[in-house]
Order: sequence, then C-alpha cells, then structure tokens
Amino acid sequence: MLRQALADAEQMEDSEEKTQRIRYLVTAIQELYGIGARIRKVEMIRVHKERSLSLKDLALALGVSKSLAQQAVNQVKEEKEKSSCAEI
Repeated sequence: MLRQALADAEQMEDSEEKTQRIRYLVTAIQELYGIGARIRKVEMIRVHKERSLSLKDLALALGVSKSLAQQAVNQVKEEKEKSSCAEI
C-alpha cells in the first residue's frame, strides 16, 4: 500500500501537491518505523526474560544485530538494578 502510494507520488507532475503528498508519506513511514521499533524492543525484552538466550541467539531469533540485542539486555539489567535499589 505504501509502496504504491510512493510510486504514485513519484509519477506525479512536479507541483506543490506532489511535494505535500511526499512529505505526508515520509512522515507516515517515519511514524510507523518508530512504532515498529518500540514493538520490537518490547518483544526483545520479553524473549530475553523468558528464554534467557545468548546475545547471538536472541539477535538471530528476532532478526536484529547483536548490538541491538545487547541494548535490550542492558535495559533489563538496569531495570533489575533499579528495582533492587528501590527495595532497600
């Protein structure tokens, strides 16, 4: 759907309408990317907590880089540290 909308916009004659349509589509894509990234991060944290996978296996399971998997693992560790400090 988005691909077709972008292709249609690209084929439009140069005009203010074309500029506005492209701007709208790019903004929509950026918003969707942000939503997808948040969902993926939550899923990485869930899978890490449930399966206790190595970084390599976590990255492979979710189709992300080891660096991104490491960020999720670090976030889980930070949350654990914060909650244990709050108990004191």
